[in-house]
Amino acid sequence: MTSMTSVELNYLIFRYLQESGFTHSAFALGYEAAINKCPIDGNLVPPGALITFVQKGLQYLEMEANLNNSDADVDEDFSFIQPMDLITKDVNELRRMVKEKRRSSRKDREKECEKDRDRERKRGRDNRRLDKEKEVKDGEGKEKDEKTVREKDEKVVKEKDEKAVKEKDEKAAREKDERIAREKEEKAAREKEEKAAREKEEKAVREKEEKAARERDEKAARERDEKAARERDEKAARERDEKIARERDEKVASEREEKAVREREEKAVKERQEKAGKVKEEKTGKERDERFGKERDEKVGREWEEKAGKEEEKAKLQDGHSDKESVIEREEKNFIKKEDNGVCADLEPMDMSPSAPTLECEISASDVTILEGHTSEVCACAWSPSGSLLASGSGDSTARIWAMSEGSSKLYNGSTSIVVLKHFKGNTNEKSKDVTTLDWNGEGTLLATGSYDGQARIWNINGELRSTLSKHKGPIFSLKWNKKGDYLLTGSCDKTAIVWDVKTEEPKQQFEFHSGPTLDVDWRNNVSFATSSTDNMIYVCKVGENSPVKTYAGHQGEVNCVKWDPTGTLLASCSDDSTAKVWSMKQDGFVHDLKDHSKEIYTIRWSPTGSGTSNPNQQLVLASASFDSTVKLWDVELGKLLHSLNGHREAVYSVAFSPNGEYLASGSLDRSLHVWSLKEGKS
Repeated sequence: MTSMTSVELNYLIFRYLQESGFTHSAFALGYEAAINKCPIDGNLVPPGALITFVQKGLQYLEMEANLNNSDADVDEDFSFIQPMDLITKDVNELRRMVKEKRRSSRKDREKECEKDRDRERKRGRDNRRLDKEKEVKDGEGKEKDEKTVREKDEKVVKEKDEKAVKEKDEKAAREKDERIAREKEEKAAREKEEKAAREKEEKAVREKEEKAARERDEKAARERDEKAARERDEKAARERDEKIARERDEKVASEREEKAVREREEKAVKERQEKAGKVKEEKTGKERDERFGKERDEKVGREWEEKAGKEEEKAKLQDGHSDKESVIEREEKNFIKKEDNGVCADLEPMDMSPSAPTLECEISASDVTILEGHTSEVCACAWSPSGSLLASGSGDSTARIWAMSEGSSKLYNGSTSIVVLKHFKGNTNEKSKDVTTLDWNGEGTLLATGSYDGQARIWNINGELRSTLSKHKGPIFSLKWNKKGDYLLTGSCDKTAIVWDVKTEEPKQQFEFHSGPTLDVDWRNNVSFATSSTDNMIYVCKVGENSPVKTYAGHQGEVNCVKWDPTGTLLASCSDDSTAKVWSMKQDGFVHDLKDHSKEIYTIRWSPTGSGTSNPNQQLVLASASFDSTVKLWDVELGKLLHSLNGHREAVYSVAFSPNGEYLASGSLDRSLHVWSLKEGKS
């Protein structure tokens, strides 16, 4: 029997995988079996060839089983049925092929039988001729031989007849069996055809039903998709409307919040201005009263002079006694004028506390350098680390860098020694760009300024604007460089603090922990810092952390200032609650609560002494300046008051230690500057 080659089988399987949609499996088989090199013409192989081959094989086996039930004479060799015949021919054609083969086989067998009979007859004739020749030759026993021959011939004829009858019977039986087998095959074929027709009809019905079901499913899916699309569109429209409404509400809320922030900022600024202006107004009122009093006294003096002149004319006619009285009156008048003008020789100096006696001294005009140029109040000033440059910031929307040298002029009002840093465009100053704070980097090569417009600016010493840092939504009240000089820290009225990457000019991180304007910021090290706010809170933050490292709550009023000690272990703060507090990173509560001031404390400073400074053998001291007109020095180790410096008559707004830590300078609204000796506790 002809066998199928592995190449043919691989090709049929390859085609089956392709037709079934198993493209990856088909690709793998095609690659490994080298299908592209196969000599089979794919156009000659119909679709579904492998399935057809398997089905035909089953049919062939069934046919073979049926044929084996016939007589043993039936030829069982089916080698003439080739694999391609099984694939390309249906069962009826295969049956016809089998029938033709069987008929051809029977004819061949009959011919062989006929030839055998002819050979037997010829052999009989030959035997008879030989016998006759022997009889003739011998001449004896002719009758006996004839009888024997006759019997023998009869026996042969009888055997032949019996054999012929037997063959005839066998042939009849074979024909009968063939007829029965044919009828059985025809019946089986009919049944199969009927079954195939039935299956075809059922398949058609099934396909029709499946098609109808598919159409129903597709229709349902379409309706479902349309419904889902409608719902999705409705949901998208709803979400869009909700988003628009939410954005509108957020915008309204944002505008409302911005308005509230602006109002709070304006209120905070107004309160600060009122704090600063209250004293100014009182002083201005006092000066106005003095001026009005002086004018009134001058007017009275003039009236008295006129009256005295008239009385002098009358006195010419009177005696010398009257002259003496007029002289006395003039002396009294002159005395009153001198006293009203504050030129009384017996005027006492300002009152000082017994613990801090004041030694008044006058500084010679030759030792004073006047820096002129700003057209409004100067809000901040700072020396560069080199000590040769002084930066100042003003309400005229400018900052200035003054080149200071011992051999320079004592009056700076030109352009050769001054660099003007304009925070506005054009010639008109903008009040919203008032410079509120400034700070030098550690090398003294860059100056950072903060202003009311919410922008921080970085300048070089030649006055060139290097960077404009814009993200705050309110005035900047405080800014500081870290020691390394790669980060700039800003605190704003918008309640946030921002760490700026100076190299990229972008915000490194924005910290939004306070619920009120941020009033002050101070670095602890290159990545950690403290912030204070009008919300009475203090937060210690770290770059890269999304929550405060430490939270200090204890003040009952706005926290105006925070400062780390030289080692970065203690944090000092001062507040409108009239207290200063010292905090430690090792505990949540304050270490010391310093309560000796009677009014708000505006600022504090650590002395450049003790551990971590260039004066390690001197005691570490904290100075606090208050609206109660005093400066107080504190022993931070014991939390006790060392000295109360009571020389000022108005609020004290600023204090600064000398580099050696032996002196403290303080500035006040009373228009005076005091320099205090910390060793003697006096100015």
